[in-house]
Amino acid sequence: MDTKKFFTEHPWLRELAYLCLFGFLSALMGLVEFQIPGLSGTATDLREIPILISFVYLRSPLSLFGIIGISALSMAEGGAYTSYLLMHVPASIIVWFIYQKIKSLSFSNVQLAIFWCLVTLLYYALIVPTYIYTERILLNNPLPVKTSFVALFYSLRFEIITSALVSALYIIQHNVRNQLREHQINLENTIKQRTLQLTESNQQLLTLNEELTASHEEVRSLNDNLEKLVQDRTEKINLQLKQLEKYAHMNSHEVRGPLARVIGLVGLIKIDKQNGADPVIVNKIEVAAEELDQVVKKMNLLLVEEVIRKRVND
Repeated sequence: MDTKKFFTEHPWLRELAYLCLFGFLSALMGLVEFQIPGLSGTATDLREIPILISFVYLRSPLSLFGIIGISALSMAEGGAYTSYLLMHVPASIIVWFIYQKIKSLSFSNVQLAIFWCLVTLLYYALIVPTYIYTERILLNNPLPVKTSFVALFYSLRFEIITSALVSALYIIQHNVRNQLREHQINLENTIKQRTLQLTESNQQLLTLNEELTASHEEVRSLNDNLEKLVQDRTEKINLQLKQLEKYAHMNSHEVRGPLARVIGLVGLIKIDKQNGADPVIVNKIEVAAEELDQVVKKMNLLLVEEVIRKRVND
């Protein structure tokens, strides 16, 4: 069972637990008495320390009635018990409200210690006069009020100093512990946020890696297709070059060879005038043959240039 969670869900039980704890601590420390020099029958104790520390934990000032009531159980019977209740309840409630105000202010640890020591002096300044008046009424104390106040306040100086220092140190320690807890919570939240950001970044990197892998596969596929396309195109160009070379060879030899022979025969016909060939027809045949020879030469030149161009581009 999670005790912290249980008391968080049941705050009234937590308040009751604090009431009993600090009440019995105060009663227990009230059994440790210190005799006051110069005042016979009067003693001082440290029962105020748990009461002052309880202000840190109590949610309601009404709980102080229970703490003071339990603390008074270690008092002697008679007027002392009643005077103890009367002098502590009002002072404790006032100081409880002062502490609630202190919590809302921004004090350094040193400032808080000094201020709390002053509050402790105020606490005792409220207790002592109340105690004197209740003692005068209940026990018919003959001492003058001023004399009793000075004597009691002076005799309580060690108790006041001890209570102020111990409670101030505890409050400082409590604040430091709360600050460390808040810092730890903030640190844990920061770590959670950073972890979440790193997780999201890692997820983004994984997604990006998958996209890059897919792109790589696509590029590799395109490269494979490109190599195949280049290979097919190279084969096609080589085939075309072979055809062009074949055409150029045919044009240079198989076409122009007979044409050259025709031109040669026309020259022989022109020389052989005895056969009576018509000069006009012979001239026309010669012109046509010359024109055809020029066309063949141009075709051959074009074929050669095309072959060179394709080889250079390839």
